[in-house]
Amino acid sequence: MVVSFTAPAQPAVRATVHPTSARPLAPVRFDWWIVAASGWFAGGLYLDGWAHNTIPSLETFFTPWHAVLYSGFLVSLAVLGWAIGHHHTAGRTWWQSIPAGYELSLVGGLLFIASGLADMLWHIIFGIEANVDALLSPTHLLLLLGGTLFLSGPIRAEARRRAAGMTALGWTALVPRILALTFVL
Repeated sequence: MVVSFTAPAQPAVRATVHPTSARPLAPVRFDWWIVAASGWFAGGLYLDGWAHNTIPSLETFFTPWHAVLYSGFLVSLAVLGWAIGHHHTAGRTWWQSIPAGYELSLVGGLLFIASGLADMLWHIIFGIEANVDALLSPTHLLLLLGGTLFLSGPIRAEARRRAAGMTALGWTALVPRILALTFVL
């Protein structure tokens, strides 16, 4: 006689997830909006770098080049803020309203704002740096970190869509990631 011991059958336990509790996946269309606004932001960065390298007498924080840089950033942040507000009105908490992959973009945006204010104070107190000194000032390094976190959002968003099995094919899904990587580099 063979006796086998088996555990009594356990009922399957399933986690019930309310549809509004999961972080929303950003559609590729949203990545395009972020990349378009980030193009303005990145263009302003290059324009500001050009001004610092070609106009040695530049001794003020309030320049047209900074205006292009910071307005591009604010437009980029407004696009992300619109998405967060849209998802919040659908019943999610503020933190759950951030599109998947863009959490660090929000953190980077807040860091960029704080660093921008600190950079203004730095320039008022210590003056405008030139050449390598401009790249290595503490406020510029923090601006770089914040901008990088923000601009790399479409790359992380695509990784989150892939992890969820929602992979978009074709160049329309690939180009925002390539442009985001280009802006970061």
